[in-house]
Amino acid sequence: RGHYRSGAVLAVGVTAIGCFALILLRPHVGFNYAFLFLSLFLASLLFNKTGAVITTLLLLLVVSLILPALGISPPANEPAAVPIFLVIVSALLQLHRWHRHGLEHERYAELAASEERFRSLSEVSFEGIVVAQDGCIIDINERGAAILGAPRNLIGGRSVLDFCAPECHENVLQNIRSGSEQVYEVIGQRADGTRFPLELHGRQTTYLGRPVQVTVFRDLTERRRTEDALLQIARGVSTSIGESFFHSLVAHLAQALEADYAFVGELIPGSNNHIGTIAVHANGQPVANFEYPLAGTPCEKIMELQPCSYPQGVQALFPSDPRLAALDIEAYVGAPLFDSSRQPLGLIAVLFRRPVEQHERIASTLQIFAARATAAS
Repeated sequence: RGHYRSGAVLAVGVTAIGCFALILLRPHVGFNYAFLFLSLFLASLLFNKTGAVITTLLLLLVVSLILPALGISPPANEPAAVPIFLVIVSALLQLHRWHRHGLEHERYAELAASEERFRSLSEVSFEGIVVAQDGCIIDINERGAAILGAPRNLIGGRSVLDFCAPECHENVLQNIRSGSEQVYEVIGQRADGTRFPLELHGRQTTYLGRPVQVTVFRDLTERRRTEDALLQIARGVSTSIGESFFHSLVAHLAQALEADYAFVGELIPGSNNHIGTIAVHANGQPVANFEYPLAGTPCEKIMELQPCSYPQGVQALFPSDPRLAALDIEAYVGAPLFDSSRQPLGLIAVLFRRPVEQHERIASTLQIFAARATAAS
């Protein structure tokens, strides 16, 4: 900052001295006084408001007092003409300066408001959002930092390639260079080195006044698990029919969803408040069927034809269900079985001795195979 100030003073001073040298050499040429405009112009560009005013006053002092004392007066014997000219030019330059600063302030305020809206939206997003320039990360939202497994302050400044598997670097660089807005998939790499399937969708825009690429990215791990589970279950039950279908279904559900228990039950004919199981799988093997009343159990809610998920603490929520405590159940996910007229037929459920995080994925899987189970019943 000190070097800038010294350079500005030197530039304005040299220009002013050059202008006065022209006046001294040819004092009767009025056009030479117009060159003083250059000093005022530089002062308005390089100095703040106070500096520009001081420059104007110094020029007026030299023109009105010092030059006349040296016997050099403005041409045509009009001593007020040059000072008036300098004052008018200085005032116009200051007005231009204020107008320019006003416009810059408005643009800055609009830019700040835009960036604040962007940050607010990115922080409530369920997906990762990263801002990068020339492949270098400028900013990332909290969700993105969580996906990559590192604090935000340790991600900023790093290359986007640090979070992609080496074999995917060329693909990522090609999309960045081309400005592609197509969705594509790569193998991501978290801060601890673990790999995961990653979906990327980038777009060129401006951020804090500079061109950047904003990329929305998603961890596809759960989607892949769901697809693999569906495929595993579908393959497992594809050749089963009749009663064997239900036994195969609960076995493959328990295996694919890593559940401790899985069962399919139907409403006992003539009763709307008792369930009789068709197939039960417990601790990796089939077990005998049983009957139980719906009242006070998680299954009671399913008969309202809505899937139910209790990812943890299910015993505390249904203290009157003795089986939950006896089997040490912590989490429960179930889906209803109903006919074409949406009359309840029964249910399909999986139970866990541990809390489950991706209960939505489990519920959607159960709903898919509930339809198949209804068709097979």
